[in-house]
Amino acid sequence: ERMGSIGAVVGATLNFNTVGISNLFDDNFSRTPILAPGFGAQGANLSDLSDVFGQSAHRVLASVSRSVLEVGPNSISKAIDSAKAQLAEGLNHE
Repeated sequence: ERMGSIGAVVGATLNFNTVGISNLFDDNFSRTPILAPGFGAQGANLSDLSDVFGQSAHRVLASVSRSVLEVGPNSISKAIDSAKAQLAEGLNHE
């Protein structure tokens, strides 16, 4: 499925219902890619991706740059592998 011509940036630590943007995940925005900062060092867990974004989880670009980079050059590949495993777990919660 092709992505839409607009995108959204939505913090992964945000409660969507309390700020009135829960409709971001409805049928009208079903092709909107979502950039989601807030994973890792900022508190959201990649393994909770489906819990946070529901049926839209497959459209989320989860940002974990700080938590991956802070480990330093000698451990970066392990941090990336760990993040990928957590993300896979988060997508399997659907």
